[in-house]
Amino acid sequence: MKLKTIIAIGLLLLFFSGCSQKELIVEKTVYICTEQKMLDKIEHLPVYVSKSYLEDYEEKREMLYEQIDFYIKQVKINNEMCEKYKKENKQ
Repeated sequence: MKLKTIIAIGLLLLFFSGCSQKELIVEKTVYICTEQKMLDKIEHLPVYVSKSYLEDYEEKREMLYEQIDFYIKQVKINNEMCEKYKKENKQ
């Protein structure tokens, strides 16, 4: 008796869960576009460094310039994506 009741309840649950359709929720990706501005690079400034620190100073300077160049590339890519996004949304 108990087994028949459990099977009947299970079948009813399957039947009703199959009949009730839930609404599909689809989220649309929305891009938030902010245009970035680049600052001008600073000109080389004369710095006096002792010979023992000269190599370290030059390495750090090159590292900083590489980071600045990376930042400039990222700003350009972002601004190009913003322009593309604006053109697509106008149409």
